[in-house]
Amino acid sequence: NPEIYAWIRIPDTNIDYPIVQRGGDDTYYLTHDIYGEERVAASIYTEDCNQKDFSDPNTVIYGHNMKNDAMFSSLSNFLEADFFAANPYFYILTPQAVYQYQILSAYQSDTNATAYTWQFADDAAFATFVEEILTASAVQPPLAAAEIGSDAKIVTLSTCTNTGYTKRYLVHGLLVEQK
Repeated sequence: NPEIYAWIRIPDTNIDYPIVQRGGDDTYYLTHDIYGEERVAASIYTEDCNQKDFSDPNTVIYGHNMKNDAMFSSLSNFLEADFFAANPYFYILTPQAVYQYQILSAYQSDTNATAYTWQFADDAAFATFVEEILTASAVQPPLAAAEIGSDAKIVTLSTCTNTGYTKRYLVHGLLVEQK
């Protein structure tokens, strides 16, 4: 599938999947797998507002929360302090680079949360975003907002909570290394 552009891996979870993006149709991979077949589990994907090189201030990656522990169901584990502390990083691989992200925060939120913002008007707006995602965390963040610069690159992982259509589990990671 030429729409596969990256791969995400989170150690000590079942999250080890390709990431896809379909230009002009942000909801296609909500209901289709990487082979184009309609599937409940669908795919891990980004909307086409996000750059495929993860250069946006915030890239949002979506995946379903499956009862069989598939897709992004493991994200809720990061709400537990012990799991959060024992699993501080996730990785995104592309043909051009390997990106390492330090997990900053994990929490449950609404679908209209600031966390879904991908571009910011200025440095102050980005700083407010960072403060909000750290403050919302269910566990103690490893960094303070002041330690995260205005040029930081964040990836937000999003999945449903299986408690309705308006709540999501969110996990945010800060790019700390690119090889």
